[in-house]
Amino acid sequence: MTTAHFHPQERSRRYAHWYTYRSLTSAPIVLGFIIPFLFAGPVFVAIAANVVLADSLLGAWALFVGSIGLGFLLLFTYASTYYRYLPLRATVTTLLDKGSGDIADVAHFNLVGVLSRGRGRGDSDRLKRLIEDLLETQTGHVWLQRLGLEADSVLAEVNSAVVEQVTWAAYCESMLRVAKAFGSNRIFIEHALAAFMLQPSVEDFLREAELQEKDVIFMAWWLATQQYAHRAKQRWWDKERLLAFTGVGLSWTAGYTPLVDRFARFPSGNLWDQYTVGRRAEMSQLVDTLARETQSNVLLVGQPGVGRFGLVRELARRVTQGRAHPRLDGQRVVYIHIGELLAQAGTSAAQLSVISQVLREMEQAGNIIAIIDGLGSVLGEEGESRINLTEVLLPFFSSLTVRVVVIISADEYHLRLKANEE
Repeated sequence: MTTAHFHPQERSRRYAHWYTYRSLTSAPIVLGFIIPFLFAGPVFVAIAANVVLADSLLGAWALFVGSIGLGFLLLFTYASTYYRYLPLRATVTTLLDKGSGDIADVAHFNLVGVLSRGRGRGDSDRLKRLIEDLLETQTGHVWLQRLGLEADSVLAEVNSAVVEQVTWAAYCESMLRVAKAFGSNRIFIEHALAAFMLQPSVEDFLREAELQEKDVIFMAWWLATQQYAHRAKQRWWDKERLLAFTGVGLSWTAGYTPLVDRFARFPSGNLWDQYTVGRRAEMSQLVDTLARETQSNVLLVGQPGVGRFGLVRELARRVTQGRAHPRLDGQRVVYIHIGELLAQAGTSAAQLSVISQVLREMEQAGNIIAIIDGLGSVLGEEGESRINLTEVLLPFFSSLTVRVVVIISADEYHLRLKANEE
């Protein structure tokens, strides 16, 4: 069993950094120096610009106070970035292999702050205080809300069963194993919550709440993905984030598409539409097909919820970041729903005109990968009243200046598309 040692503050590097970060970003510094500088800085600069040339003492003081405020602003920015993203001295795997160590060395910075509040207590008091503090965090509130639990009932379970049956060392080992199971090198708050909920002594409590172990695991995974996306946005200096902004010159060589821009968007979707779990082969096949010089169109057939939007979203990310294919990088991925185009006109002739204009703009632009959805709504069975799009769609699909991905359900494919001789 892993023995997790919490060293005194002067021996724990992560605790020392936490207290340094908290002191440098404390409320007195923010309120006393940064906020006044932001409001009074322009005034100081204006005064200095007018009187410093006249050897005025007031101008010198204005520059001095303004420089102090700017210094504290830079110090706050430095502390909020440097101390939050310190490199780890160890990883979850190395700590488990070693069999002992300091949990603070592999804990995320926010978790270190929670752990520091319970230091110097006995094992039972420390564990009880830790669970209370975890539930008070923003992640803890989301955890309780999503699982439909009340904080009071969870704390009652901690007092009645967990504290008496779970040792601090065993709980620390559980946190390490949960983090390792999720493929993480450090322990986050969601890992600590999952380690508590997966204790054998909590099984009866979960059963009474009509929850299963897989619900806890999914909740931890969901929080981890959300937190990862949030942290990725904060790290603006990462190479992947910097490359996400394409050069302005890439669009100058392409045609102007005012009508397409009115309808181009991506639907919000649900959680599963954001990720392509287990779809690497399909993603690779999609990119390879679109990169062909001819016959580069793709038909995505599948029922809603199987990951069609996840594939096209991942395609858009790779194309935007220049990680898809040399022939695709830098192009525009445009999502168009045929149903929205039909809603712009009342007659069949007007609807056909709108669709024709949108398709013509995308074809003439020369840098568009078109994601077309809702095609089944304009294709009907024999005898049904429908719009004849043959003369519009066939030239568009055979064009060499645009690549097309059509999204359609399996039922619509067999009923509308496959059976349509046109």
